[in-house]
Amino acid sequence: MTKNDLLALARGVNLHPTPDSYLEASVIEFARAVAAKEREACALLVDANAAACQDGMLLKALLESQAAAIRARGCTKEST
Repeated sequence: MTKNDLLALARGVNLHPTPDSYLEASVIEFARAVAAKEREACALLVDANAAACQDGMLLKALLESQAAAIRARGCTKEST
C-alpha cells in the first residue's frame, strides 16, 4: 500500500494525522507492521498447502511460488 492509501485508511477510522507529523509517521509504521503480519499469515497458509502436496507436483511448485509472491509484496516500491 502506498502512503496515501495508509493515510486514507487512517482517516476512515477517524484518525487525522497532519502531514509530516509524528502521528502520521506512527500511523504509517503501524499499518505497515499490521500488513506485514497479515501477509506472513497468508503465506504460511499457502506454505501449509504446499507441504501437503507430493514433491514434484506442479501444484506444489505453484503454491510455493504464490507464498513467495505474497511475501515479496512487502518489498515492492509500491509499499513506500
